[in-house]
Amino acid sequence: MIGCAYTYPIYFFARSDTNLLFIHHTEGTTITRMTMPQLLDMLLTADFLRVHKPYAVVLKAIRKIERHQLTVVGNTVVPVAHSCRETLEKALLRRDCNY
Repeated sequence: MIGCAYTYPIYFFARSDTNLLFIHHTEGTTITRMTMPQLLDMLLTADFLRVHKPYAVVLKAIRKIERHQLTVVGNTVVPVAHSCRETLEKALLRRDCNY
């Protein structure tokens, strides 16, 4: 029997000073030269959400949400901008209603 590891993204971090995008996934990190808007245009927007200027997360990877941050798979803490908080809460409600 041949096993195949499935890698899925957890969150994204964009460095605006270098145009590097860090894709943090279950098997590590992949770095690419792309902007956050370019990435989000390519993805299904219902599954991903920008939560801070340099951060976007996979909604299924969120484990805990607090006032100004959230915790994703792997216990990584990601900041949440005040301006993104309401959108995040609505997206999580939609996600939970679809399960």
